[in-house]
Amino acid sequence: MHLCISLFDESLNVFFKFRQWKAFNVWHVNVRDKRVKFSRKDLQKNLFILNDSLRPALLNIREMCYRISNMSLCKIEMGKTYTLSEFKDTQFEQLKQVSKRLAEFRDLVKDVVSSACKSALFEAGFTPDNYINESETPVPDTGAPGTASSFMQSNYNIDIYGQAPDKMTYTDQAQKRKECQRLTNFIRMADYLIVGTLHVLAVNSVQSLLNYFTEQLENTPSLEEIQATNKMPEKLDSDDAEQVPEIKKEATLIMADKDNEKDEEKMIPPLYISELVLEIDSLTFRPDLDQFRETIGEIIQQFKDTLLQVENLVPDKYFDPFTRPIINRKFEEKTCGEGPKLDIMFEDDQHLKSQENKCRECLNAAFNAAQQYADTFEPYRIFYRENEETDVEKIRTEEHSVEFFAKSLEKYHLEEEMVEIIVNQRHLGMMLVDANEMKNKLTPNPVRCLDVVNDVLPQIAKRKTDSLIAESQEATFKLEYKPNTTIEYVDALTFLEQIQERLAFLIHNLDTLMSILNLSLNNETLAFNRKLVLQMKKSKTTFVTPTEEVWVLFKLNSGAILQNSHRFFSLSQWVKQKLLDSVSSAEQFGICLICELKIMCTFLKSFSSSD
Repeated sequence: MHLCISLFDESLNVFFKFRQWKAFNVWHVNVRDKRVKFSRKDLQKNLFILNDSLRPALLNIREMCYRISNMSLCKIEMGKTYTLSEFKDTQFEQLKQVSKRLAEFRDLVKDVVSSACKSALFEAGFTPDNYINESETPVPDTGAPGTASSFMQSNYNIDIYGQAPDKMTYTDQAQKRKECQRLTNFIRMADYLIVGTLHVLAVNSVQSLLNYFTEQLENTPSLEEIQATNKMPEKLDSDDAEQVPEIKKEATLIMADKDNEKDEEKMIPPLYISELVLEIDSLTFRPDLDQFRETIGEIIQQFKDTLLQVENLVPDKYFDPFTRPIINRKFEEKTCGEGPKLDIMFEDDQHLKSQENKCRECLNAAFNAAQQYADTFEPYRIFYRENEETDVEKIRTEEHSVEFFAKSLEKYHLEEEMVEIIVNQRHLGMMLVDANEMKNKLTPNPVRCLDVVNDVLPQIAKRKTDSLIAESQEATFKLEYKPNTTIEYVDALTFLEQIQERLAFLIHNLDTLMSILNLSLNNETLAFNRKLVLQMKKSKTTFVTPTEEVWVLFKLNSGAILQNSHRFFSLSQWVKQKLLDSVSSAEQFGICLICELKIMCTFLKSFSSSD
């Protein structure tokens, strides 16, 4: 019963409020339709893409912006290695061509926008301020779609020779002012499209440069490979001296195998080349890291400057008929500003700044590898400094031990071997380090000191040889002299005692001479052997063999001594004549001379022990 009563009350309520609901529903529908129509009309009026005059120009501008965005400001030829100056010149030349294309692009956009604005203003029922003057010159009938002339001839049949009235009503003035403000917004939007495209072009160009840097760094060799490039040869014993050419060949084969492996991996050639410069106090690169960073920063800044040369359309006086129209014979004040600022976009773009920082980090990583390679030349720099500071005149004038000359010869020959194994150009990923200049500077450095040693040693050998020969000649003369008086016999016996005391000194000098000549056994001292031959051939002294009479005379008193002295002097004469007459080459001279001097030393020692 209660349920039936409630349903009856609700049915009465529905009928009671029906008229209110119907009125509200009709009002709601009318308001919604009115708002939709207003929004449609507003969009139709304000959206440029829906305007028949502006839509073709807008699409054309977007298409041109899309095409121009694929252009790159950075030009890098695959597989080419640049010097820093060549790379800079290449980029600047590329930017000159890009600047010309951008100027053509702006002129084309300028014509398209101007033509579209004129068409829209004609459609609104107004004549552009500069149209009467422009109509006096004939316009070529190109009719190409999307160009300036196509918009003038496409959809509108307007009396182009009509003139604007001398004075417009306030309503016409307000309508023209409003239409020109709308066209000014269209010009500003074209500026935003252009500036956005230029900004994307800058970002893409820096990104392409960064991508190429990153790809180059992937080919950077490891630290072990870098340090193994110019590894110092180990000091070899005399028995292993013959193995030096084999060791060099083996090192060459190892480097060739590594190069073949890299060729198989199809490594990209380095992008930049830098020379390794040797100084007394340091090893530097030319150009160095600071110059690379400065140049790359200058190139990126030139990217921006080239794009900033494209001026906005809004402040261009060519568009004053739309941005500053003449209304009632007066120029309207321009309130649209200067348009978007590309330089401010560059300053606020953190992504672009991050790309620039990454480019600098790539250069730092490349020079870190180059510095690791330069560190392998530190021993070269040290011996270069030592040799440059060496006073060669002191070596010529001062007295030095045989050990000094032996160490000097070993040191300078080792330095020559070190210079020979220097790789002329080393691939280090992004950088190609050129060591030709350093190698050419190092090559004469040990040779200069080695030539001095090779000059001094033969002179020392000649002096000691002449001293021994002179003393032996004097002894020979005294032994050949036949004493007649008692005093002469006493002098002869005194001389025999003195010469026995001199034997130790003579043996020492002979050992020293043998040590000097022993250095010539090294195959690397051929120059020393040749100079020694010349020094020995310049000697004017000769030997005279003791006569048989002197031998018989002193046989009873000192037969053993005289026998040994006779053999010694005879052997000395034979050694000198044998070497100077029969030695055919400088290579054989040192070996023969040492062998004969060893025999002489043996006789001297036996002479000393026969007392």
